[in-house]
Amino acid sequence: MESILYDVKQKLANAREICPGMSNDMYLLTDYMSKHTNDTIVPMGVLVMVTCVMDDLEKGKNGFGGEFPEEVNVRKKFILNEIWYFPQVIDAIADEEFANQVRVEWKNLFGSEPPKKINTKEIETTNSYPEYIKVAVDWWANAISSPKFDNGDAKPATLAFMMASSAKEYTPDEIKIFKETLADAIKEHLDRVGYCYLTVDYHPCPLLSLAGQKIGVDSMVGYPWKTYMNVSKEEVSVIAGYSAPKEILWTVSA
Repeated sequence: MESILYDVKQKLANAREICPGMSNDMYLLTDYMSKHTNDTIVPMGVLVMVTCVMDDLEKGKNGFGGEFPEEVNVRKKFILNEIWYFPQVIDAIADEEFANQVRVEWKNLFGSEPPKKINTKEIETTNSYPEYIKVAVDWWANAISSPKFDNGDAKPATLAFMMASSAKEYTPDEIKIFKETLADAIKEHLDRVGYCYLTVDYHPCPLLSLAGQKIGVDSMVGYPWKTYMNVSKEEVSVIAGYSAPKEILWTVSA
């Protein structure tokens, strides 16, 4: 019997809370979908919705009727690059049976599927760390599960799909190792020099590389490109992508 997903509009509208750690372009996509999808949907309906939205993005026109949001129009080529990770959103908003059926249909249509994404906050480290370190390592643990390749140029759809589908699926134990290794490295660096920058141009900085090597993160396509994080005891901020705005993840006053 085919599964059914209910309250789709609200779940997609709340994707930032239900499926944290995705890119802003992904959330622009889920916002757009939430306004135009049916509120009840079957797995194949997800694929129909995705292909319709892809057509809208390629044409820069709202095929459902109404205006095409300006922010979506500006970022449409980058949103197309991110759409290949959409099954990770379905994993978060639907039950396992529905999500797996979507992945089967997705692979039949596109030939591949993205890795499953783990809720990193549910994976506890052996040692306890200050909140600013926990926020930083959770962000990076999410980022390696769906790395964003934003260097200022939108990729051709086939290339973006190939890069996304090459992302590795990590086990909870691997995520724990990554988080603990990175947390220890951040703490040592902060204690020694008082600040810590975690950066990726096309390859990761030494601290990220150290953590990634422990679990086999690919140095070229395993991390989000053009990403810069500043970690201090007062604030954690990140610029995630070429010319992306600075985002405050945590402050001491929060």
